[in-house]
Amino acid sequence: MKRVLPIVYIVCSLWITACGNESAAIYPAVQLEFVTLSTDQTEEIRYLKLDKGETLRIHTDHTEQTLSSYTGKQRGVSNFVKLTEKGEKVAEVYSFTPIAALAPVPIQYTNYPENRSGAVSLQSIWLSGDYINLTLGVAPGKENSIRFIQQSMTTEEENTTVSLMLYYDNGDLFNNYSQRTYASIPLEGYKEYPSPIHIQVTILTFREGLKTYQFLYDPI
Repeated sequence: MKRVLPIVYIVCSLWITACGNESAAIYPAVQLEFVTLSTDQTEEIRYLKLDKGETLRIHTDHTEQTLSSYTGKQRGVSNFVKLTEKGEKVAEVYSFTPIAALAPVPIQYTNYPENRSGAVSLQSIWLSGDYINLTLGVAPGKENSIRFIQQSMTTEEENTTVSLMLYYDNGDLFNNYSQRTYASIPLEGYKEYPSPIHIQVTILTFREGLKTYQFLYDPI
C-alpha cells in the first residue's frame, strides 16, 4: 500500500494583481511543479516535461537566462503558465530551480558509511510519473549532500522489490533543518524489470527516526 504524507503534491495557483492609478492588470495562474527541463539536438529549443507525461515547448522565458545555462536534461522545480499557441501546448516560464535527482547507486558501489546518514525533516514524499519526489528540511548550504542508495533488489515470480535509502551528509550541523530543499529519485532505470515494481524508501527523520515509505511503480 502506498503511503504518502499529508502534502501529496506541490501544485499551487497564484493570482497576481498589479494595480495602477487608473487600471489593473491581471496575470494568468502560475503553476509550481516538479518538471524535467530538456533541449532538442540543437540545444536551442527547450521543453518542460511534466511528470504525467505532457511535454511543453518553452515559448517565453522570464528567468533572465537561467534556463539557457542548461543543456541536455535537468530536473527542477518551476513556476510556469501553460498556454496554447496555434493548437500547441507551450509554457511561459517564470522560474526554474535545479534540484538533486541522482539515480540510486547500488550500495556495493558506494563509500558511504552504512546507517550513518544524518537526519532530515521530511515534509512530503510521493510518486509521480517516473520519479519519487521529496520536500525536505536540511541544514543551510547542505542541500547538495543528498544521495540515494539502492540497498537491495530482488525479483521473484515477476515481482520486483527495490529497497532504497536516503543518505544525507549534514556536515555535523545537528538539529538544524531551517532550509527547505527538493529532491527526486529517478526510477527510469528500473523499467527493464518486471512490473509493477515495489519501491521502498527508508529515511532517517528528525522526529520519528527511521521511516520506510512504500510505492508501487508501474511504468508505461
